[in-house]
Amino acid sequence: MRPVDPAEQSRERLGALDGLRALAVAAVVVYHIDDRVLPGGFLGVDVFFVLSTFLVTTLLLESLQHHGEPAGRRFFTRRVRRLAPALIVMLSIVVTAWATGTFRSPEVGRTAVGAAALHANVVQFGGDYFSAFADGNPLEHTWSLSVEEHFYLATFAAVALLWWVTRGDFRRTRVALGCAAALT
Repeated sequence: MRPVDPAEQSRERLGALDGLRALAVAAVVVYHIDDRVLPGGFLGVDVFFVLSTFLVTTLLLESLQHHGEPAGRRFFTRRVRRLAPALIVMLSIVVTAWATGTFRSPEVGRTAVGAAALHANVVQFGGDYFSAFADGNPLEHTWSLSVEEHFYLATFAAVALLWWVTRGDFRRTRVALGCAAALT
């Protein structure tokens, strides 16, 4: 059994935020099923990203408070362990189906490589998201996972930079982070 991290042990589950994230995901799903039912459902993506970034920032600040450094490596290792199995299975199934002719879209292979490297959003940049679905690319949605990972990397970089700029003063780092968030 691994030792419990004090930051993880002290963190309370924010059920209301988890509920909001679930509603945001549900809005996006409903939007994709029938956009007439919930025309603004795509805004759930923005809500999900904002809440996720808030939660990650909270984790990084707790790590600063308990360990004196942002625990980026631990966070990203846990994230990869949680996401990689499902992503690998999904990509294996889709690429196999594509190779056997189930999907006609020529973009499946390129999107699969982008999804595996967590930069599907870069691979798909400039394309029309909705016409890509009509083209039969079942991996078109993987852009959101890539964007989320980029948000997390940017958040970690911002927290680490502010930690460095404030010379490791936790209180000043929180104030600087709050000011930076208010300016964006």
